This record gives sequence, structure tokens and C-alpha cells, in this order.
Amino acid sequence: MFNTKTLNASPQVVYKILCNVFDFPDDDRRLWWHSTAPMFAEMPQTASDDMYTFEPLKATTGTDIDPFNAHATWVNLQELMTIQFATHPEYFHHFKRYLTFDAQESIFLHENSLAGGEIMAQNKLALGLKGNQFLIKAYLSYSKGDCYWRADLRIDIRLSQQTS
Repeated sequence: MFNTKTLNASPQVVYKILCNVFDFPDDDRRLWWHSTAPMFAEMPQTASDDMYTFEPLKATTGTDIDPFNAHATWVNLQELMTIQFATHPEYFHHFKRYLTFDAQESIFLHENSLAGGEIMAQNKLALGLKGNQFLIKAYLSYSKGDCYWRADLRIDIRLSQQTS
């Protein structure tokens, strides 16, 4: 018998290879890759289900209007809630409110150049696919200038009741 984990490439190895191959059209996309790819690479290693991880984007992402890409996440979460009516985003709302910048703080930091020059997303969404159902998972992180921490806080927003 063999260990299937040895068959999988290390997320760091894959990340490094992709960094060498990608030809980024501008610095913004290069910075986005380096700020999000390491987290995305780790996610499949810790998931108990098949997961599709993404960061919702809108035209305002990274602009003065939405420097931390908060609006697109809320819009996408609301859209997903129309598909699965039993969504209860209270935990996500609670942690997001206390762990990430609100709209006024984001604009202030961006306008006063206190947040650095990189796109600093504070949250990502994932769909945990299991059987014929899915869970919305949220990943929250905090970043400000040279200070960056990731809580690896994964919030499962249960979309439907488990039935026997």
C-alpha cells in the first residue's frame, strides 16, 4: 500500500513553477497573484470536500471606490444565496465586520496612501462541493501596508439542512 499524499505535488512547488511561467501583463496582476496564490495553493490540502476557491471581482476592485475588494464579495454572496435559500451568513457578517476594514476605513486608508500599493483583498469565497449540495466557505485576511496576517478562518455557511 502507498500513501497518496506522496503523489501530489507540493503546493509551494506548483506555486513556484507557475510564478516562473506566467507572463503578467501588468504589476497589478503580478501583485494579485503573489498575494493570493499561496493561500489558494494550501486550500485543497486542508479541505474535506472538493472545493472551488475564487475571489469575486468587479470593475471597482482595486479602485478608490473599493480598494480592498469588499463590494464584489457581498454581491456574489447575495447571488449565491438566491440559489440556496437556506444560507445563513451571520457568522461571515460578524467576523468580516470585526476582522476587515469597512467601506469608510478602506477609502480613508487608500486616499491617504496608508495601505500600500498592492491590491489587498481581505476575503475570498469558496464552494465546497459534496454530493449534490455545496457549502459557501469564506476566507478572511487582514492586510495594511507591510503588515499582513491571515487567520485561516474558514466559515462554513450551511446552505441546506442535512437530511437522512
